[in-house]
Amino acid sequence: MEWLFYPLHRSRLESHKVWARNGAMVGIAVLSVVALSIRIRTIADFAAALATAIWVGIFVSSPGKYKRLMPLATIFGILALVSGTRVVFWNGMPKNDFLQFYVGAGTVGAHDFYGTAAAQATRESLSQEQFPMAFVRLPFYAWLLHPLTWLSYHAAYVIWQSLSAASFIAAVLLRRSRRLAVAVASAWSIPLAVAWVRGQDIGFVLLALTLAMFLLETGWPGAGGVVISFCAIKWNLFLMLPMFLLRFRSARFLSGFFIGTLIIVLISFAVAGVSWPAEYLRLLQKPELSPHIDGMPTLSGLFSGISQHFYFVTTYALATIGVATLNWFVVFRTASREYAMAATCISGLLVTPHAYPYDCALLIPFLVALGFKTHSLPVRYLATLVLMPVFSLLLWSHTWHTFSQCALLALLLAMALEQKRNTKSSVRVDGGNLKCSRAVHIRD
Repeated sequence: MEWLFYPLHRSRLESHKVWARNGAMVGIAVLSVVALSIRIRTIADFAAALATAIWVGIFVSSPGKYKRLMPLATIFGILALVSGTRVVFWNGMPKNDFLQFYVGAGTVGAHDFYGTAAAQATRESLSQEQFPMAFVRLPFYAWLLHPLTWLSYHAAYVIWQSLSAASFIAAVLLRRSRRLAVAVASAWSIPLAVAWVRGQDIGFVLLALTLAMFLLETGWPGAGGVVISFCAIKWNLFLMLPMFLLRFRSARFLSGFFIGTLIIVLISFAVAGVSWPAEYLRLLQKPELSPHIDGMPTLSGLFSGISQHFYFVTTYALATIGVATLNWFVVFRTASREYAMAATCISGLLVTPHAYPYDCALLIPFLVALGFKTHSLPVRYLATLVLMPVFSLLLWSHTWHTFSQCALLALLLAMALEQKRNTKSSVRVDGGNLKCSRAVHIRD
């Protein structure tokens, strides 16, 4: 990742900026060791902490010398990911979130769709000796997954994990620029590794979003609109998407989005009947669906220490309004779709009441894009921090989890401040009249 470890050595930059950049990167390296040390239990853990510090230190101290090592870094990252996850398909029954997807797919057409899925998940979990997990996706998703029920649980799991890995690889290959940098970031991503271990489906959401952006950039806005509607698989992460749709609206893009959404709604009613929205709302209100709230990279995780319900709701509502305002400021003042989508995903992750560290895998390509596109050093530093292991490791700490949540909030704020500065600098005097462009172009 050239931008990640590349000190600004251009002649036009003052020396104090170079020192500030190097100091910040060294600080991130030290913080990574501190975060890793929280989880050190063996000599191997200590070696991982030391290797992380050395890895960052080498690339910080040597500007472009190690750019050619990016393919090698990607390979080592993949090997580290596979070794660390220790996922095997042939040794016993896997115990993770795949249970809810397999069970949900098997209850397609049931009268009480969510109630039947919950009862069946309880029976299946007892046979697997794991915690029962209710199906919390929209009914159309169960219909898409229904072919998996034609296979045994173990065979379906092998196919699921294979498709999950393929979705991450495809999301990298669909990148039109900075593909190798995204590959390195993905290969060393703890959220991506955890998503795979947990049998989660964030890879499919990332693939849908990446494909939609690819189609939008290559002149297929209608198809891009249809594809981006399938991000409804995890709709709670895209609560800020309407702003992006309004900012970069086109007749074909919006038509495709509404057609895709209509298809999703019709399939959901066909699968679960007319009463599924009420059933779904009742399901979402169950507190057991969101355990370990303090480890969520969200505003609700940030304010989880507030014990009184009234003050928690008030603080969460005010913070949500603030995040929505920052997102609006960024989205409507940049001409870069990637920059706007980065803000959309970051703000969506913050305001959703339900998200976990593995959902941060959705940010990988857009954080890399931020590093290349931004002129702001704080944005580059914070994007780097969120990409590195320190972010996820501190989320799992009962003491230091607020650091990661504040870092994500600070990144969105830094992006808004950059747009504010760029807007001011775009004001020019022309014939005695002040003119200001509405959208500021971020360098590609």
